[in-house]
Amino acid sequence: MKINSLYTGKGAAYLKAFKEAGIMAFCLLATVILSVSCNTTPSKNNLADGHVGINNPHLENDPLVLSPSPIHGDTVKTNPPAFFWPADRNIKGFILEISRGNGFDGCKELLKKVKNTKVIAPYSLTNPPHILQGRGSWLVAGLPLPLYRPQFTLDEGVWFWRWRAVGGEGAVSEPSDPVKFIVAPNCKEYTVPPLKKLFANIPDAHPRLFVRPEGLDSLQGLIQTSKPHQELFARIKQYADTLLLVPINKEPPLPKPGQGYGYPRWRDYYEQARKSGQVLDFLSFCYLMTNEEKYAGRAKEWLLSFAKWEVDGSSSLSVNDEVAMPILLNGARAYDWIYGSLDDDEKEIIQEMLTKRGEQAYKRFQEVDFINKPYNSHFVRMVNYMGQVGVVMFGETQEAEKWLGYFMPIITTFYPPWGGEDGGYSEGPSYWMMYFNYMLQSAFCIEKAMGFDVLKNFFYENNGWFKIYAYPYYGAMRPFADTGIGSYWPADKLNLYRLATIFHNPYYRWRAEVSPPEKLPVSETKIPTGVMSFFWLDESETTVKPKPPVDIPKAKLFEDVGACRFP
Repeated sequence: MKINSLYTGKGAAYLKAFKEAGIMAFCLLATVILSVSCNTTPSKNNLADGHVGINNPHLENDPLVLSPSPIHGDTVKTNPPAFFWPADRNIKGFILEISRGNGFDGCKELLKKVKNTKVIAPYSLTNPPHILQGRGSWLVAGLPLPLYRPQFTLDEGVWFWRWRAVGGEGAVSEPSDPVKFIVAPNCKEYTVPPLKKLFANIPDAHPRLFVRPEGLDSLQGLIQTSKPHQELFARIKQYADTLLLVPINKEPPLPKPGQGYGYPRWRDYYEQARKSGQVLDFLSFCYLMTNEEKYAGRAKEWLLSFAKWEVDGSSSLSVNDEVAMPILLNGARAYDWIYGSLDDDEKEIIQEMLTKRGEQAYKRFQEVDFINKPYNSHFVRMVNYMGQVGVVMFGETQEAEKWLGYFMPIITTFYPPWGGEDGGYSEGPSYWMMYFNYMLQSAFCIEKAMGFDVLKNFFYENNGWFKIYAYPYYGAMRPFADTGIGSYWPADKLNLYRLATIFHNPYYRWRAEVSPPEKLPVSETKIPTGVMSFFWLDESETTVKPKPPVDIPKAKLFEDVGACRFP
């Protein structure tokens, strides 16, 4: 194979080692794995595997409906597993039953007890469910959504689970069919504390996104005490200075009735929106680090300008979500980082804008029935946005707690829907660059603000292997899904660098090292993630060192998205 001239020196040496190991992967992918960009889903979407027996032909027969989990006969590797099941979105409450026996005798006794309480139906998205333990059984009542990862662990061995619906008057349905699963020995523990307990950890003051108020001095101090951070921030600041001169976007006109935007105009607005996201990110971050008013002042002008736009107009999610999303996400980030420079009136104006746009996004998730049908590219991306916006706005608008109450159970159960524990990613390697970056950002946000580690499941731990096996860095073409996003390539480096740091994986670090650009990306990508390079930079003595993959298996199965092999 011809070596791309981009890789010389160390890169060429790595490539030689890679080739000598016989590791030249290509993917053999079933037709079911075309990305949602092409409206298809991974293999775990097969309802027939679940045996849940719900009485809803609309959900049972729809190939885009998320299948229940654990599936029948599944051996789970996290304890407790994530439970989710398809259910009519008009149902207001659920009961989850977990039992050692398929007769659920212990659960029957617990159900009698819970029927005598007032917690059988949920009060809100964030009130804690009612948890009862009996003879070889657990019952969880008061669940507002058809998904739940418990705060308790299960003993290893065989278990069964099923669910019931709760009506508005507290009437309880007959149970679903029992589903058998096995808790493997030495599982990775993944309990989720009550949501209100997690939300209580969110700081009252700002900043609270990626850094807490008490950690701000240490973060700022890195540009004085750490040479790698000093050099990286100099690049960030240099780029931010160029963004001071970018003209503020004008509100796009609505397309004429029956005409639509047309691709050229849509693309123009798309590029402008992405640039606005970069402007807000870099300027507000530089203010956070330096307290220089020129950065906050210009970011403030952008935010107050966006606040004048009609939320339900040409920048609404339903008209052009690529314009709406940067205003929401990067607007919230900028608001958090320049908070100290805003007066009360300015805070109120920006809070109102973010609340309206956040509520618009939340309602759109209900309209598309996202929990049942999550295979939607842009909505999967927005899950990460809403986690960050919810954290920034928590305690400042009452809607924020509701947003987090909806999205946190999603993030801690089936998310993302593109793959399973083996780390595969059926949306494809191109979309992985951008979307997985946002997933890592969302997880980092939750860890810093709530003290909870979202990444402690096997999907995240194994995801870097997907890039090593299914997408060799020297490949001229990506093997499947939407492949037209070459300008996002630098996210490869940042994502793999972050995974290597979190999981101390030398092969991930190797894959990051051979991915362009030479240094961590700042302005090289259209994704407004350049500032994340600073948050994630880790060049200490204990930093994992890169290791070429010459001693790993020459093939790996990614069962949820297809099989990869070597010729």
